[in-house]
Amino acid sequence: MPEPHGATEHVLTQVVALTRDHQQLLMDLAWRVQPHSNELIELWAKAYADIAVRQPLPPDEVVRAIQEEAVRVLFGGLGQGNLRKYYDDIAAWARKTARSGLAYDRVIALVREYQHSGLALLIRVYPAGPELELVLDALDDLYAGTITLIGAIYVETMQEELIHSARLRVFGQLATGATHSLNNLLTAILGRTQLLQERTRDTESRGELQEIQRTATLGAQMVRHLQEFARGGDDDIFAEADVNNLLRDAAEISRFVWRDQAEADGIVIDVVKDLGDVPPVLAHPNELREVFIVLILNAIEGMQRGGLITLRTERQGDNVLVSVIDTGEGMTEETRRRVFDPFFTTKGPGHTGLGLSIASNLVAQHKGTLIVESQLGRGSTFTVAVPVAAAASQAKTEHASVSVRSVRILIIDDEPTVRDIVAKFLVFRGYQVAVADSGYDGIAAFKRDGYDLVLTDLGMPGMSGWEVAREIKRLKPQTLVVLMTGWAAGLDTEKVKESGVDHIVHKPFNVDDVLKLVNEAVGLREKM
Repeated sequence: MPEPHGATEHVLTQVVALTRDHQQLLMDLAWRVQPHSNELIELWAKAYADIAVRQPLPPDEVVRAIQEEAVRVLFGGLGQGNLRKYYDDIAAWARKTARSGLAYDRVIALVREYQHSGLALLIRVYPAGPELELVLDALDDLYAGTITLIGAIYVETMQEELIHSARLRVFGQLATGATHSLNNLLTAILGRTQLLQERTRDTESRGELQEIQRTATLGAQMVRHLQEFARGGDDDIFAEADVNNLLRDAAEISRFVWRDQAEADGIVIDVVKDLGDVPPVLAHPNELREVFIVLILNAIEGMQRGGLITLRTERQGDNVLVSVIDTGEGMTEETRRRVFDPFFTTKGPGHTGLGLSIASNLVAQHKGTLIVESQLGRGSTFTVAVPVAAAASQAKTEHASVSVRSVRILIIDDEPTVRDIVAKFLVFRGYQVAVADSGYDGIAAFKRDGYDLVLTDLGMPGMSGWEVAREIKRLKPQTLVVLMTGWAAGLDTEKVKESGVDHIVHKPFNVDDVLKLVNEAVGLREKM
């Protein structure tokens, strides 16, 4: 149980003092109502139903997951005659309720409705007279203390969320600058590695270079994930997404757990990919990737002795199916039915029981489904079904017939490692290439010689990539302008359109991606 904050501890002390004089009476009350526990649970359900008529409440499963615990806390703790423990239990329950998304005013309305609906039961277990009056007075003080404490916990939870958000903002600001520099370095490493592969014919050397390229590409993916985490994703932006790529990302992100951490624990977990040829889906990429990560981590936790995780994709009608299959311990039918319930967990302390519930909600937001098949001792299969994108775009590749030497390329970048390696690679392929280390010098070169393709960095002192693009398009609209950026994805689409940028490549990029854009410039020149 989390330690209470200073303000919460003060509230705890005050509410215990408020009801201390009623301690014996409340303990007797708890013992008298204990045989009616099922009725108490039904009263909570009735209170919820009555409130739901008057104001919107979360889905039933949220309340169902906490209602039995609420009854246990409200009456079970009192039977021990320890008011501090009772209020500590209330505080723990309130934290869980606050994190479930149930608003404070609705919780208070539920507690008050529960208090009123329990009067009939009290009259049955206590005869009319002075004792009943004393019990009602004690309950008034108890509920007053309970409501006060719940309010303090909700304030504490909000403060924690604000502090956490502030820390993430600071982290995001620090990470943005750092990842930009890393992207430039990784672009240079990838480019030089590919250039060396072009120049060498030695099989062993090419193999080593391919390993360097693979490692640098992995580093680039990690940097990209860090950027996405620091940025927090593009809320409510859905786009066509390749589930195979997202699944590969999820496997790579969780590699530390299923490979390194597992090996440190003395077990072996293998992950195999059985990826089909599936069409794109319409998705929020970060959220769908998060679902896959949750499912992989869940599979790992179910394989305490090691085993095999299979990641499978296939098309079924108008859906793409993504399955995470493990050879772990499996689960009982009761566990399988409740596995997506909020706060339900079989993993003991340290686990919130929210991972699979959140994953299920995210899939539902994608108009998809998440189901589980499992048998005790025979592993589990979690399957995500997401609709195929309505109109999957088909990229068309134009083959250039114009000599590469007739295409003239200008590279503008204040970072020499990036500028020089891209230039060397293109020169090696036979293109005519010029370089400039600032926006102003680049525009001067363009005015003097004119070019078919301009590759410009975004963040440069004096004149930004946006300004370069606008000026190039003003001077020669048919020139293809490509923006190179090491900043996080999610650039302003209106600004992209207004500046006239034709394409964006995110550092670190594969030099082959630049060659594709060169071919497009060739195609444009062919039509002139």
